[in-house]
Amino acid sequence: MTTRARDKAEKMAGAAECVGKILIQHGLSGVTHARVARSGNVSRAWLYKYVGSSREDLVRFATEHFANLLAEFDQRPRTHSRDAWVEDTVDGMRVLLAHASEHPWLLPLYFRYQGSETVLGSTIADMERMYIATTAAEMKEALALDQPTACWAAELLLAFRMAFAYRHQLTGLLGAGRFERFSALLLTLLDDPGARRGVAPEL
Repeated sequence: MTTRARDKAEKMAGAAECVGKILIQHGLSGVTHARVARSGNVSRAWLYKYVGSSREDLVRFATEHFANLLAEFDQRPRTHSRDAWVEDTVDGMRVLLAHASEHPWLLPLYFRYQGSETVLGSTIADMERMYIATTAAEMKEALALDQPTACWAAELLLAFRMAFAYRHQLTGLLGAGRFERFSALLLTLLDDPGARRGVAPEL
């Protein structure tokens, strides 16, 4: 990556962070080019050029930026090997928890606007559909699932990832050094969702 491209990527990430923080503090009506430019140390002209001219453009840009970060769309498709896919998925949960810690406003924002009839709710829904479709295709190949089961499992994995990460953020559910127990629970769900129904490793 060239210096110019790196500089642009850093500015884009910084602008997305600013939009997210403004959303959690002031809501959708609080997102303006002037406020994002001031907080993100970029010009409004730069935002107009690279992000867009409307509030909706700013919100959609930030939502897509962080959805890609959380779902790691830029690293897909993953391997078709079952064991490697499961390992990658567990590692992906570690990444999600790290991002939730680094951006503490992110998960509250997701659950506040998920399902809402707003540009943010609409963009979240688009990103969820993309995650489910991508993950279902991976699970069908790597875990030898039929299409309906793969779609159901992908829905379950999305809900599990987001809800568990948010609960951990609120309560410290995992605690120090407990990720291995969490991994065991996730592996149980991925390996055989019905085999140990009602049984979960102690967290």
